[in-house]
Amino acid sequence: MLILMGVHQLPQLGNYWSSDPILRVTAISSVMTKLRYKKIVENLHCNDNSTCVKKGKPGYDKLHKIRPVIRAISNKICKVYKPSSVSAVDELMVAFKGRSTLKQYMPMKPVKRGYKVWCLADTSTGFIINFDIYTGKRDTNDTSKFTLGEEVALTLTKAIDGSKRLVAFDNYFTTVRIMEELQSHGLYGIGTVRPNRKDLPDMLKKNSKLSRGEFEFAVRSCIAAVKWQDYIEVLKPAMRSISIMPEAAQLPSVNHLTKNKANDLKNFTSYIENESEAVKEFYSKVVRGNANYTEDKVLYYEETFH
Repeated sequence: MLILMGVHQLPQLGNYWSSDPILRVTAISSVMTKLRYKKIVENLHCNDNSTCVKKGKPGYDKLHKIRPVIRAISNKICKVYKPSSVSAVDELMVAFKGRSTLKQYMPMKPVKRGYKVWCLADTSTGFIINFDIYTGKRDTNDTSKFTLGEEVALTLTKAIDGSKRLVAFDNYFTTVRIMEELQSHGLYGIGTVRPNRKDLPDMLKKNSKLSRGEFEFAVRSCIAAVKWQDYIEVLKPAMRSISIMPEAAQLPSVNHLTKNKANDLKNFTSYIENESEAVKEFYSKVVRGNANYTEDKVLYYEETFH
């Protein structure tokens, strides 16, 4: 009935049982009376209210009433769907203009007002593998050593731990620490990074004058940092990214400026050039494109079923 009400929307709930044949929906009114429907909806609970933590105390959850439903859906998706080798962590917006403390405003998104949902999506299909709904700033008593972006990424990627898959992020999530954590969980990572993040090499923090197609890189252990000049030289600064490289642990820790000065380290530079091309390709196709692709799917669903 609820799905049908979403497809066939009317101004008021009572219109589905109206005596006016223009408004009345027989497929709903013939199933049960309006009074019975209201009583069921009023008394239908997905969680035990007695276990709800009071507001202001550690562990308070704004979504306590529907948390079991969110977990059940998320767990079921992880079990029945086999993702491709590349996934992406990002946020999307579900349009909502009503009153809610969960409603967010994101002016740079196609959907500017609504619920913000953290997602782990398959980059091949846009299918959401795992998700969680953003409920606002974290509790001031939260003692987690991770930032919000790191914690979101680690929580969502638990579903694919140990699978050797590649996870892509944008610069909100990317840090050196998240790359190290992903490696310890049997995953690879790639993403653009903000120059003010901790533990980045100096060359990522400095504004180098690079020509189009030139890049700089640095390698430490299994993490590679690459900075390259994007296509728009004047309007856009050099892009910065870090990634986990499977073979990087066997390579020396080296800093390098441009492709033209790589003669002394031919084999190393050849590897890095391939890595840099992969970084740029993933940035354009995965980090930039996946969120919009998945968000388009959500918009299509809303237009079709609501």
